[in-house]
Amino acid sequence: MYNARCPKEYTLPHGCLGLSIVESAQAGLQEHVHDSSLAINIALKQLLSVLAWFYTVLLQDSAILYSQHPELPVFQFHPFNTPWFHTFANQSVQQVASVEEASQLAFQNLPQHLIVSLQGIITNLSLEQQAENKALCLEVQQHIATQDVLLAQLVAGQRARGQRASSRRAS
Repeated sequence: MYNARCPKEYTLPHGCLGLSIVESAQAGLQEHVHDSSLAINIALKQLLSVLAWFYTVLLQDSAILYSQHPELPVFQFHPFNTPWFHTFANQSVQQVASVEEASQLAFQNLPQHLIVSLQGIITNLSLEQQAENKALCLEVQQHIATQDVLLAQLVAGQRARGQRASSRRAS
């Protein structure tokens, strides 16, 4: 059901899902392409593929959400109110829990030297990032200081021009 390393292994019984519109469009496209090799519509094929994938992801995420908040109003509508979905949600929760447990055990069983190496890498990355941030802050402060000087020169130049113009008018 859930295997993030191999998404093609996701299994959902399509007859229960309401994917018939997308599946019939995919079949129609295949038939159209079969009739004429010039009728290849890559964009439509990809759109239908991603719609089917979105529907699968929506159902999987909804199954987990249903297990946590079955009182939500969305679960009163098809396909979320079907016995199939309720069974699917219960199985999904059990499977996710077992995968999380296996992942936690795998993490706990990592060799100590690997853990220390990973911690060292993370620490080095953090220190490098802090150094880059300090350098960037200094560069920004230098730009601000330069802009302050240029602004002060501009204001001083405008004042000097204004004073010369008023002294000419007075004379």
